[in-house]
Amino acid sequence: MWTAFYKKVFPPLFLLLFLLVGCKIKKSLPFYQLEIGGETILTMDGVRDVSDTDVIQLHMYKPGRWRFTGEIGSTAGVCGGDNPEQGGGFDICRIMGDDEQHFLYVQPNHFVFGPYYTYFFAQEGLHLTPPSASTASYDCIIMTIEDNVIELTDTDLIAPLLDFYFENTGDEVPHTSDQNMIYFTLTFHHQDYPFLTAEINGSQHMETSETYLICLDGIRRELPAELAEQLSKTYTSSPLP
Repeated sequence: MWTAFYKKVFPPLFLLLFLLVGCKIKKSLPFYQLEIGGETILTMDGVRDVSDTDVIQLHMYKPGRWRFTGEIGSTAGVCGGDNPEQGGGFDICRIMGDDEQHFLYVQPNHFVFGPYYTYFFAQEGLHLTPPSASTASYDCIIMTIEDNVIELTDTDLIAPLLDFYFENTGDEVPHTSDQNMIYFTLTFHHQDYPFLTAEINGSQHMETSETYLICLDGIRRELPAELAEQLSKTYTSSPLP
């Protein structure tokens, strides 16, 4: 009898205690002003941080933009919501690896009905620009193909691949429906902020080995045969764990 009683009573009590402790923790964190409008701005300790989705995209990734793929760290404060005494509506989180604290990640700190909005902020004046040959890291590319993840570190391969993507030169090759096509993505990092990445979509014909990339301007172009052959050799590399 007591066992059944404990099973019925303890879970709700535990949940209530958890919520009360959580509210107390949120109340102890500093509250900062979040402005959502024409510009989304977070002002924290006198510093304005701006969410620029033309440069960094969190949802529905678009080519030509960076995407945050790193890890969040400690909670530095709360913001948003109608009542600061209730802990705001969002947690303000630091970014792992962001030693100079240029960036912030903001996420809901409570259960959300409907869309789950998150924000990525950069300090105003940081002058962060979209992916380009001058901002991309040429040290490593992660290739994902047929559920395999392969790390490319050969700069003699990485450099011409990225140059081809950024230079937007060559004739457009229209998309065709062909069951012999295999598709892959190439992920590269920001040279200064490795938690920011961008993706290149590509495909290769299994019979002819013709390989295509969708370049920065959104145009599908064929890779030079020598570069396509060099890339195809990486398929036999050992996948990352």
